[in-house]
Amino acid sequence: MKTLGTKRLEKEFEDVLKKFEEFYLQDKKFINGDEMSVADLSALNELTQNYFTNDFNFAGKFPKVKEYIERCIENPVVSEVHKEIKGFRAYIQGIMAAAAAKKKEEEGEAKN
Repeated sequence: MKTLGTKRLEKEFEDVLKKFEEFYLQDKKFINGDEMSVADLSALNELTQNYFTNDFNFAGKFPKVKEYIERCIENPVVSEVHKEIKGFRAYIQGIMAAAAAKKKEEEGEAKN
């Protein structure tokens, strides 16, 4: 369940992504054209925090941003740097599933 604060933050994030697509990406492969630059590394650092760690739907709402992120992480050095964070979402989802199962089990015991 999303709280009001979470919904507000998601809306703000969507606004930022829309501006990023319109202003920086336009029809370019990278921020400054056809070659990756320091600007891309900086943007990628911020974008991948959400891309790899939560359930935000980049593909459905911002396919250009999703393609941009994937294009950036095709770079072998960038891919190596992001190796650890790529598995973070699955790790967190596993912890959350275990906590939910434990809570459900405890609620069942409390009813008996």
